[in-house]
Amino acid sequence: MNWNRYSHVILIYIFLLLLIIFASFLDEVFFTLQNFKNLLIVALPLILVAFAQTIIILTSGIDLSVGAIVSLANVICAAVMTNEPWGFLKGVLIALIAGVLTGAFNGFIVSKGRIQPIIVTLATSAIYGGIALMILPRPGGTVHVGFARTLTGSILGISTPLIILILTGILIWTITRKTPFGFSLYAIGGNELAAFSTGVAVDKIKLFAYTLAGFLCSLAGIFLAA
Repeated sequence: MNWNRYSHVILIYIFLLLLIIFASFLDEVFFTLQNFKNLLIVALPLILVAFAQTIIILTSGIDLSVGAIVSLANVICAAVMTNEPWGFLKGVLIALIAGVLTGAFNGFIVSKGRIQPIIVTLATSAIYGGIALMILPRPGGTVHVGFARTLTGSILGISTPLIILILTGILIWTITRKTPFGFSLYAIGGNELAAFSTGVAVDKIKLFAYTLAGFLCSLAGIFLAA
C-alpha cells in the first residue's frame, strides 16, 4: 500500500477513532450497541446522499438539488402512503420514480444543454423544493407503521439500516470501481475532452450518473419518512 497516497484517509479514521474514545469517556451510554444503532438510523439518509454526490463529483460536477430530491421523495411517501396492508407500496414506487425522473432531468440539462451543473442543480433545487411544498404545504401525512418499523428495526437480528448501508456501499463500490461506467466516470472527471476523444459517451454517462444520484436521493427520502 502507498501510505503517502492514503495518509489523509488514514488520519481521518484515526481522528474518528480518537473522537469515539473521547466521547465514550464523557458519556457511558455512547459506546453501546443501541446508541450506534440510533446514530446509524439518523445518519443513513446523509450517507445515501453522500453516495449520490460522490458519483456526481467523480464527473467533476456538483449536484445542489440532492436535498430537494430527498424532500420530494419524503413528502410523496407521507402524502401517498396509507396504513392498509400493502399501503406503503404506492408511496415507495412513486417516490423512486420521482427520484429517477428528477435526476434524469438534471442530467439531461447538464449534458445536452451544456450548462454548468452548479447552475442547473441550483435552479432545479428550487423547482423540486417547490413541488414538495405543493404536495405537502404543512406537516402531516401518513407513513405505514409496519414499513417504518421494518426499515428502522432489524431482520434476523441484524439492524436493517446496517444491511441497507452495506448493500448500498458494495453496490456503489462495484459500480464505480469494477464497471466500464465507473471507469468512464473517472475519465470524464479527469479530462472530459480526452474522455470524449477516446470514445467515452460523455452525455450518456452524465445522464446515467445524475439519474443514479436521483435514485439514491429518493432512497434517502423514503428512509427518512420511515
